[in-house]
Amino acid sequence: MRVGLILCASVAAAQNALPELAPFPLEIIRTSDECTREDREELKKLLPMMLRTAEVTVPGSARLTAALAELNREDCDRDDACLAKLGKLSGSLYAFYGQVDFDLDGNVVASGRVVRDDGRAVRGPRTVKIPGANAAFKVTAQVALKQLLAELDVAGLSPVRPLEPVVEVRAAPLTVSSTRRPWAGVGVAGIVAGAASVGVGIGFFATAGPPRIDTSQGVQRVFNEDADKVAGIQRSQAVGVALLAAGAGVAVLGAGLILLGPVETVTTVVPTNGGAAVMMTGRLP
Repeated sequence: MRVGLILCASVAAAQNALPELAPFPLEIIRTSDECTREDREELKKLLPMMLRTAEVTVPGSARLTAALAELNREDCDRDDACLAKLGKLSGSLYAFYGQVDFDLDGNVVASGRVVRDDGRAVRGPRTVKIPGANAAFKVTAQVALKQLLAELDVAGLSPVRPLEPVVEVRAAPLTVSSTRRPWAGVGVAGIVAGAASVGVGIGFFATAGPPRIDTSQGVQRVFNEDADKVAGIQRSQAVGVALLAAGAGVAVLGAGLILLGPVETVTTVVPTNGGAAVMMTGRLP
């Protein structure tokens, strides 16, 4: 039960968290004639407060001022990398750029966008246009900015960086090689080597003739001249027999590879997660 309460509290805390936006100073392009310098400065100071009213958080004044000083750039109106760096320097997940203008038709135009600290544009750009003939520029500009923040849905931004989906890339198997009768060469080599071994064995066996034997009164005796050769003759005969057997076995194996080996083999590399598998397939005669 205690674990369940802790989990519920954690989920509630995550749901109540608000996204944090670092605002680049509001840029005012043109104003109506009645707008004073003090009105312009007040509009710039109101922007962080308007963001908080739109249900987002803004870094503290000291942190934001230090981030802007270190940023030292004026191109955030057109470069997303500028806003991304502002977000990083201020410790905010997002950064906001906004501007207001007074066009030739007497409209107050507010525009802006939101960029994440990794450079991804997550909101905008959006533009809001409001007729400004019936109210002071400062008042109409505040209305336009409020509507702009609603259009950008800044309150709907995720307070934490969302996990990017892992895209599994399925690569087609790659055939590396295809060989007809791949064991034929090995089989021929086996037959040749076996025949050579048999030939050498026959040579050993033929040259190791039996010792001369004298039979007297039913008893067989080796001639004294051949007595010292008996051990050598036996060794030569043993080597000859071994070579004959080994050569015959290798020759038979070679013939088997030619007659019974696969007619064709295909080597295929199959990509897998974290590596690849090599498969060899073949067709028997």
